[in-house]
Amino acid sequence: MGLTPVEAVRRAFEIWATRDLETMRELFDPEVVYDCSQRVLNPEVYVGHEGIARLTDEVEAVWAQFDIVFEDLIEVDGERVIAPMTSSARGRASGIELTDTDAATTFTVRGGKIVHAKLYPDRADAFAEAGIPQPKSE
Repeated sequence: MGLTPVEAVRRAFEIWATRDLETMRELFDPEVVYDCSQRVLNPEVYVGHEGIARLTDEVEAVWAQFDIVFEDLIEVDGERVIAPMTSSARGRASGIELTDTDAATTFTVRGGKIVHAKLYPDRADAFAEAGIPQPKSE
């Protein structure tokens, strides 16, 4: 798969939106680590294809609707991408609606496959860890 890091991340989340786990396996390394340990609800680190499936199942169980819109995909270097995002969700049982406009996820992509991802509740932390300035808000 000759995808650039930005293309791989974009494609993975287009597929994730459809919950097509079989196709997602093509974009995530079998040993991928998806670090969600900083989130407030259910801090967790998911490992491998089984971890990605578990993450997807957990989202489906809790949220009747869960959408992620990337504001931009910013390539840091030849492997890393920062994805500032807005997420919106509606609770399955509660019906509560939430919107988060401050998060970002960093991705490391090698050989066209995502090998690591880390969710940051505060996007400033993602940019700081990557060592690049955060773009100014409009």
